[in-house]
Amino acid sequence: MGTRTTLTLACITTALAGGVVLASWPSPAEAATASRVRCESKDGRWQHCRLPEGKGDVILLRQLSRNACIRNNSWGVDDEGLWVARGCRAEFGRESAENVESSGDAAVRKRVLRCESRGHGMDHCPIEIAGSVRLTRQLSSMDCELGESWGYDEKGVWVARGCRAEFEVEAVSRPSGQFLRRLFGRGDAAPPVAKMGRPLRCESIDGQRKECRTEGATRVELVRQLSRATCKVNRNWGWDAQRVWVAEGCRAEFLLW
Repeated sequence: MGTRTTLTLACITTALAGGVVLASWPSPAEAATASRVRCESKDGRWQHCRLPEGKGDVILLRQLSRNACIRNNSWGVDDEGLWVARGCRAEFGRESAENVESSGDAAVRKRVLRCESRGHGMDHCPIEIAGSVRLTRQLSSMDCELGESWGYDEKGVWVARGCRAEFEVEAVSRPSGQFLRRLFGRGDAAPPVAKMGRPLRCESIDGQRKECRTEGATRVELVRQLSRATCKVNRNWGWDAQRVWVAEGCRAEFLLW
């Protein structure tokens, strides 16, 4: 045995004798587990869990409970980490490039927007909306009623009559200040004409099917779930040009276009 080999073995023996632990790289399976966190609210109680590893926004990957898991209602993120409540049990991860829809120089992302009506006046919170808007957390004691004290158009969300709330918005994320130029009419193209949908509240009472007239709507969006039962399209709610239907305890507010 050569001198170099002898010295190497001596160093390893000394390290092990001194209680030194040699670090190893995590396996791909271990890395995937670290980026996926299971968090459970037992008996409806509040529970904190560690955040999933990564840099993107925290998203719900798979709901495990019968109770609905709704962001900023029965789950969310705060200074202490990931939290769940009200019986929500689910697996969470981080947003990746697969969760972002790109189109030209813009990308569509889901963002949380806080908008507040101070002194019962109307306030407008600018954001370039590309899809749906949902009220996820009411912050005020005054009711936030779609079409009465809150609504939205292409330029943002508006609130009035003391409504203060957080909204989940499918918004456009641009690499420049194009939206601000469009908002104030300084871009090359004229700003889009604001279009406001008509609100509709439809409720399944005692699990019974309920149909609510739409009067020729060409598009229907669920903007606020009111029931504990999760409202899933084509399972316990749907629509056509004449009506919105709900069943199995789904109660929600819809926007008709």
